[in-house]
Amino acid sequence: MIYLITATPGSGKTLFTLQWLKEKADNENRQVYYSGIPLSDKGKELLGWIELEDPEKWFELPAEAIVVIDECQRIFGVRRSGGVVPKHVSMFETHRHLGIDVVLITQHPSLMDAHIRKLVGTHRHLVRQFGAQRSTLLTWQEGCQENPNSRSATKSCLDNKVFVFPKEVYSWYKSAEAHTHKFQMPKKLKQLLILAVFVLFALGFLGWKLYQMFWVTPHQMQAQLAPGAPNPQQSGAGSPLQGGAVSAGGKPPKTILMAIQERIPRIPEAPETAPRYDDLAVPRTFPRIVACIASTKKCGCFTQQGTPVDLPLDKCKARVERSEFDPYVDEQQGRRDDRYAEPRNVVPETQQPRQTPLQGRQSPVNSQFAVMGDSDPQGNRFDDLRQHPGLTMKRRAASAAN
Repeated sequence: MIYLITATPGSGKTLFTLQWLKEKADNENRQVYYSGIPLSDKGKELLGWIELEDPEKWFELPAEAIVVIDECQRIFGVRRSGGVVPKHVSMFETHRHLGIDVVLITQHPSLMDAHIRKLVGTHRHLVRQFGAQRSTLLTWQEGCQENPNSRSATKSCLDNKVFVFPKEVYSWYKSAEAHTHKFQMPKKLKQLLILAVFVLFALGFLGWKLYQMFWVTPHQMQAQLAPGAPNPQQSGAGSPLQGGAVSAGGKPPKTILMAIQERIPRIPEAPETAPRYDDLAVPRTFPRIVACIASTKKCGCFTQQGTPVDLPLDKCKARVERSEFDPYVDEQQGRRDDRYAEPRNVVPETQQPRQTPLQGRQSPVNSQFAVMGDSDPQGNRFDDLRQHPGLTMKRRAASAAN
């Protein structure tokens, strides 16, 4: 097979060829013949390659030989079209019959004979950027690329990898590549690095500020407001983050975060639960179950303000059938449920006049007594509840069952 290796001077084409061919020859146990490579004494001893005296007679080498010719345009340069093809060029047409692999090294495919370019099997091209100690290795298996540096050729390459220059190979041959090409950072890359450093610094500063705002400052404020904490006015020193300043009320000034948090309700559906209203939203009473009404299908309980109370059906009916002790009723009012009536003086039973039947007002059905000592006597409220249609039907059904 014909291998073509191209690259501009100093891109590492000789370095790559020496390393690659040494591994190939050792693995396949084949002899290498070379031309145009100035091997050092160490390289000659280490590699054991044989130098060609006449590169144009490459086809006379024994079978299974490997031939490598550096700067191959010296031997296979561009010819005029229409001329006779020389034998050392035409023999490439049948080189496979000879069992010889040929490796040609040049700077660009256009520098060598067009007849040979058409016979190339594998083309490798190295690209070195910014003088770095590495190159990009492009490999095409479908033949020679007329312009390996073009974008179309780069896109069509299916084998793309990085070749790092092996330092030990420099001592195998005489070359100034290691000294004439120094790494130079491009201007745009420098600008990108400076921008990256600036962005990292800005992000770090922003993160530190956010940490101070959302973590350090609130905790310091809580520590100052905690019971037993020293008063900044008494100590003469305030928070280091606030310069010791205090508000007119003697309290440390609030941060933005604290002002936002105190406006957020603890219960989203109840705006009065926001922390800022804690001193204002003080309950003055509490819900007490004062009445429960049950029918054949429903049962409901109500507070002293007439608002419904959510109770399970069985709990509600249990309260109807059997009342519970109310520890919140004043002892002087006894079991009366008239929470909103004005307080009345209780007359001792021995001093109460004998009450005559109510005049001008019919006593409730089945009512056996009236409130004593009132200017406006009222019947027992539970006698009124007994007249509820649902309860009447329930009693009748119970009587029929008995």
